[in-house]
Formats: sequence, structure tokens, C-alpha cells
Amino acid sequence: MPVLQETQTEAAERPYYTLPSAQVLETFGAGPAGLSASQARERLEQYGPNELTPPQKISPWIIFLRQFQNLLIIILIAATGISFFLGEHLDAYIILVIILACTILGFVQEYRAEQAAAALQKLAAPEATVLREGKERVIPAREVIPGDVLVLHTGDKVAADGRLLEAVNLKNDESLLTGESTSVSKAADPLPQSSVPVADQKNMVFGGTVVTYGRGKAVVTATGMKTEFGSIARMLGEVAQEKTPLEERMASIGLVLSILCLAVSAGAVVFGVIQGQNWLQMLIWGISLAVAAVFARVAPEHKLRLVDLLKAQGQIVAMTGDGVNDAPALKRADIGVAMGITGTEVTKETADMILADDNFATLVAAVEEGRAIFDNIKKYLMYLLSANLGEIMVLTGTFFLGMPLPLVALQILWVNLTTDGLPALALGVDPKAPDIMARPPRPPQEGVFTRPVIALMVVTPAYLTVALIPLFHHYYHGYLQVMGDPELSLTRAQTMVFVTLVLAELVRAYNCRSDYYSVFSVGLFSNRLLIGATILSLLMMVAVVQAPPLAGLFHAVPLSWKEWLFAAFLAGLLFPVLEITKWVMRQIGGPATGLPA
Repeated sequence: MPVLQETQTEAAERPYYTLPSAQVLETFGAGPAGLSASQARERLEQYGPNELTPPQKISPWIIFLRQFQNLLIIILIAATGISFFLGEHLDAYIILVIILACTILGFVQEYRAEQAAAALQKLAAPEATVLREGKERVIPAREVIPGDVLVLHTGDKVAADGRLLEAVNLKNDESLLTGESTSVSKAADPLPQSSVPVADQKNMVFGGTVVTYGRGKAVVTATGMKTEFGSIARMLGEVAQEKTPLEERMASIGLVLSILCLAVSAGAVVFGVIQGQNWLQMLIWGISLAVAAVFARVAPEHKLRLVDLLKAQGQIVAMTGDGVNDAPALKRADIGVAMGITGTEVTKETADMILADDNFATLVAAVEEGRAIFDNIKKYLMYLLSANLGEIMVLTGTFFLGMPLPLVALQILWVNLTTDGLPALALGVDPKAPDIMARPPRPPQEGVFTRPVIALMVVTPAYLTVALIPLFHHYYHGYLQVMGDPELSLTRAQTMVFVTLVLAELVRAYNCRSDYYSVFSVGLFSNRLLIGATILSLLMMVAVVQAPPLAGLFHAVPLSWKEWLFAAFLAGLLFPVLEITKWVMRQIGGPATGLPA
């Protein structure tokens, strides 16, 4: 029997579908009876097992620890350690919960991506029938080698790529590889063309595909990573998982905010110490301020080329697919959508979304839901960031004016974990706007912070600064003159700022239901969760201030009904201020759709 005349790499590059089957056998030093036992041993040692190169296994612990490379996470870890050291255990536990939530979310997303390449291993055939010295033998698929003669029957999973020697009514399901929805009829005759796509190579069989009808024999031309299946695995490993546009924008926002909050907090702490404030108290306060900051995660190569081409033109690319051949393009696209019914586990693991019913009409509903989700994320961020910027401006403003602290650390955390938390979550599930599908597509370069959003985020902290700093000054100095007790006067002034800030944020949550239209146009009371969140937050606030044990814990004093009314009046003024701001923005930008302003 002739010896093997060329390496597998050289052989795999030749168009075997153009050659007569006898010539292919000769090329691989094989015959119709297959290889001998000694040849099989030598070639298995030379070429290695017929299996996809397993991806570099990354320990789940490594993936988990990688989440702590984020700058915001590092800031929070430092804050947790210092809080424990200073005995502020409540603050430390709260920060720790935030850290765990962020890291677990990041871990789940990255771990899913790592499983995509591993899922390819499951699609390989477990066993194969080959001719060895003229006899059929069932061997582990990993022992199939170039030159082996595969024996194929209905229901077999093909173990490697091969050139058909004979085919009797043979049909293969190659949808995993080519996307072809129907079985492909096979024949052993050579093809005249020298450049034929994989889907049209009728005299070839490919590893990972399934024989659906008939029988045949094929000489193995490529194994392992040299197969068509292996080339997809290689591409999948080389293609980086793309972040969605929203994830990229959120990451950049997070970086800017983290640097900003560090700078402001550090500056405020240093300035306070220079003024003679207790350094431990200032350090705790600075940590609380940092936490509040204000926290708000075709052929395969042709499809990949199309995605890259569209992205190079500045397009946001969504890619749908079901087969293994779609996986690299799904991974490279901005949004990868896998078919839930016909899709392989590889595509599902790689994709960002799964189309559960495989119905493209569902994509329209998905676009509507996507727009609603984006709207609600914008409302959520606008609400949190504008309020927290207001807090920072009020807190640092009093510092630079030489006043005492207008809020203590626990009050800041209470504001951000209750009044910010509950209404913000309710805004995150706000009902869809009536005009949501009447809008034109958003430009790819448009981020979360549109002109109306920026306007509202400027006006809100400006109003809070103008309203709360004079309020604090008035109550602190006014009660100091009447009572002569600096500590009691400071506590009452802090309580007024505390209450007014909370009420203002509850009022402002309704303005944030739209960054463009009047709240009366979208429905003042159409979000029942927001109404419930507002009532619950208000009741909690009243309890914290008016119940003496809780008031003492939060460094507050009970207020009179006149003081509550005055605080409500100042907070309520923010509502028309923001509505007027939106009206001005509508006059500048014009109507977005036909929705009444």
C-alpha cells in the first residue's frame, strides 16, 4: 500500500471534490479496504486525536476575580474595608451587598460566553464505523485519522470531513454547518468546478453533520481542527465577544462618574479637615458621598465579513442565526439573536438574545420592548444621577461656604437606598410611551444623555442647590440664635434638608417619566408601581423623622406640621421648574412625534 504522500495540512487545502475518489485514496495512501492496524497507530500518533482543540479552560474563580478589576468595584472595596475599620458596620454591609450584586452579574455574563466554545465539543460524534483491513470496526471518533474509510448509515453522525467513495441514496443534514434547512443529496462523482462553497460540495461529507437517509463510504480528508467544523471553532475562539452599544456607553459613564466622585469626595474631605472638622467623621462622610455618587454592566467567514462591513459603516448590527456556522458572526455583532427552537447550543451560548418561537415577526415586538427598556434605563439613570449630582453640589457647596455638614453619612445612604431606590426601580418598569413605535430609529452615535436629559440633569441639581443651602443656613443660624444650642440647631437644620431632599426626589420621579414630554401627556398616575413606591418611601421617611427612636438613630429630630408643609412646598416647586424646562426643550427641538406635548 502506498505511503502517505503529503501532510494533512497540505492535503486539506486541496479541492478533493474535483478529484476522482480513487485519486483521493491514493493521495492518502489508503485503499478501498481502509488502513491497516499499524498504519492507524502511526497516523494517530502523528496527527493526534480527531477532536476539536479544547478552549483554554478558565477557572470560574478566575472569571469571578476578574470582575474586581473594575475601578468602581475597587472604590467600593476600599470603602467597605474602611467602614469596617471605623466601626460603621451597617454602611460596610450595604456596600458589600452592592459589590456582590455587580460582580455576580458580570461573572454570569462572562461565564456564559466561555461556555460557547466548549459547547462545540458536545456536537462531535462519539463513535465511528471504519474499514480496517477490509473489516468494519466501531472505534471512538477521536481515533479516526486521515485515510480512514468511514462507513455511513442512516442516523450516523459523521466523525470527520471526507470525500465520498460511494453513495446509495445518501442524504445529509448539514444545517449546523451551512444553515441549509433541508437534507442535501450526496453523490460520489467529482465536481468540475475548482471553487465550490461548502454547501454545494455534494461529494463531500463533514464532521458534525448527520446522515438522514441512505448509506455510503468516504475517505477521511481532515480531522480535528482541520475540518470545516474546526475552522468555525477556531474563528469562534479568535472573535472577541462584542459589548452591546448600551454596555459600552454604561461602562464609559461608570468610569467618568467614578473619577468624578473620587475627586469631589477627596476634595471635600481634605477641605473639611483643613476647616477643623474631625478627620474620622470626614472620612466616613467622604465614603458615604462616594457610594452615593451619588452608583447607578452565509459561510461563517462571509457572515463575519458582512457584520464587520456594516459595523465599519457606523451601523448597529443585529445578527440572527441557528447553526454553528452563525456563531462567529453572532459573537461579533452588536446584538446576536439565536433561534430558540432550531438553534444549536453553540449559537444560544454565543448570542445576546434567544428568539424563543423562531418567528421573525416576534422581532418587531422585541424592538418595541427594546425601545421601552432603553427608555426606562434612561429614566432610571436620569433620576438617579441628577438627584445624586444635586446631593454632591449641596454637600460640597456648604463646605466651601464654611458651613457644617448639611447631611450625615447615614442620612445620605438612607436617601440613596430608599427614596432613590424604590422610585428608581419603579421607573425601570415604567409603562411604554404611546409613541414608542412611531419614533424614527435612534442614530447609532446617540447616547443616553440627549439634550433634554442633559438639561434636566443640569436644572435639578441647580434647583436643589439654590433651595437647600439657604434652607440649611436659615434653620441652622435661626435656631442657634433662638436656642443657643449649636448641636440641636444643627440637627434640626440637617433634618429639614433631609426631609426636603427626600420629598423633592419623590416629586421629581414623576417628571422623570419622560425626558421630553409633559408628565400629563404620558399619564401622571399610569405607573401604579411608582405610586406605591412613592407612598412607601414617604411613610418610611415620616417614621424615620417622627418616631423618636428612629430619629435618634438617623441624627434627626421630629418636625412640626408647619415645617413639613414648608419642606413640601420647596420640594413641590421643583415639579413646575422641570416641566417648564421640558417645554423649553420642546420649543428648541420641535415635536418628536404626534404625541400631545
